[in-house]
Amino acid sequence: MQTQNSSSLIKSIETSDGIVGWGEGTLEGHTEAVEGVYQEFRDRFIGCDADNIEDIWQSGYRAGFYRGGPVLMSALSGLDIALWDIKGKKLGVPIWQLLGGKVRDRVRVYGWIGGDKPSDVIDGAKLRKSQGFTSVKMNATEPMAWLESPSCLTEAVDRVAQVKSVGLDVGVDFHGRLHKPMAKQLAKMLEPLYPLFIEEPLLPTQPEEIADLSRMTSCPIATGERLFTRHDFRPYLERRAMDIAQPDVSHCGGISELRRIASLTEIYDVALAPHCPMGPIALAACMQVGISSPNCKNKFPLSMAYVYDIHSDVIQEMAQPAHAIKFTLPAYRFPAAKCIWNSVHPNQLVIVTANIGHGENQRVDIEIIDSSAQKNQYLSKKGIKGETRLAVTAHAEGEVGVCLRNYLDRGETHVLLKSLGENTEGLLHAEIPQEDTPSHSRIVDLDIDIGADAVDYNAIAAQESLSGLETEMRKLEGLVKEVVDEMDYLQKREERFSSTNESTNNRVQKFGFFTFISLVALGVWQIFHLRSYFKRKYLID
Repeated sequence: MQTQNSSSLIKSIETSDGIVGWGEGTLEGHTEAVEGVYQEFRDRFIGCDADNIEDIWQSGYRAGFYRGGPVLMSALSGLDIALWDIKGKKLGVPIWQLLGGKVRDRVRVYGWIGGDKPSDVIDGAKLRKSQGFTSVKMNATEPMAWLESPSCLTEAVDRVAQVKSVGLDVGVDFHGRLHKPMAKQLAKMLEPLYPLFIEEPLLPTQPEEIADLSRMTSCPIATGERLFTRHDFRPYLERRAMDIAQPDVSHCGGISELRRIASLTEIYDVALAPHCPMGPIALAACMQVGISSPNCKNKFPLSMAYVYDIHSDVIQEMAQPAHAIKFTLPAYRFPAAKCIWNSVHPNQLVIVTANIGHGENQRVDIEIIDSSAQKNQYLSKKGIKGETRLAVTAHAEGEVGVCLRNYLDRGETHVLLKSLGENTEGLLHAEIPQEDTPSHSRIVDLDIDIGADAVDYNAIAAQESLSGLETEMRKLEGLVKEVVDEMDYLQKREERFSSTNESTNNRVQKFGFFTFISLVALGVWQIFHLRSYFKRKYLID
């Protein structure tokens, strides 16, 4: 077993016949503990048959005296995902095919919006909507005492209402920050807003109390990201404490256990919404189970939305990598931008191919911008028609957005104004409401290639007279370079985080030492001061 060290603990396993499987099993804040389990797995499983996934899983889970828990299950998750990847590659089929086939072609996702300030939440909601999401998840409150004034909850309800006003459905994550008295009140206050769900209303160590809360509120209750096996889910299901199960594939035991949890929750009519704020391998693993599980009707979280091809908060099943999307772009007099965002590294080539369908009295403009505060514009082109191919090079780490606007032609606008009646004075300088032009739109077929995908190897082969094998090796070289660059980026990010942690620890230690010296000095001064005072009062000699 080979190990790739990174902040997200992405692991690789190589078989004797050269097949490499990738897995992701991590435990935030306890990386070294999980690494220790991986070392033990390495010594135990080298030489085993990689096809025997269930036997290896059961051995990893049952061989020791202690079972379950976040550290063991997180390590077992990475191992299990990698073994499924090997089997899929060996047989030449996607993993969902091995799980019994698919019951859907697409899975729905929601985006996370952070921040506890109203302005931050609204800005995040607008960004997610521009990316095509129809639902988001957000924090409920900061940690609170067992009992505080109900007015403390008003701001949380107001934030949810403001996000709803943007036109998004909202899931509210309590994070177990509230105790039962406050959680009951907040759940009741949120009911008129019809949230998608409330997540972890209490800590996961309290199944009885969560069950009590479930009977008190009409809000669907989601929990499970801190439950690590189907055995952990059992008391919640038996007490009817959850409506949506949220096992995390990188913590719960990988694809094997996630599939078992899906089947168990289906018995109780509980929806499956795999929790996935981790990396791309964990997301791909979630999708395999989501595509093949009938009760995966709910949306599941996506923190890395910009990495994947998303349109209208839907991810196509990824049997083969794809970046092309097709959508309808409505025409308005003052259209909002429809932006598709993708993650890029510095100096990466980005090729955008836009195929604009036919549409009378409409003009489509395109621009390519980045995610910086300045919204730097790489390229802009007006009135594109048919197939348009654009190329830019990313300048910095971040996201590149391809934004399109479909303008309603002025002549068509005049026709619409005339149809409103004779009294159109004052309308000539006003924006035409968007609902007045519902029938005007154009079909856009957008293909975005980044890095190695953007290189035209056929042209290179023709220019350099390369053979088929040489061309494939050139492609492989580009892909390997991308993987190396990605690992290098993750390593640098980990080093940056480690440096921040170390500097924070040093400052805390220095502050603690200063506080200790100050307290000692104050104590000594008080002793001498009191001694002098008592002498003046002739209380001591």
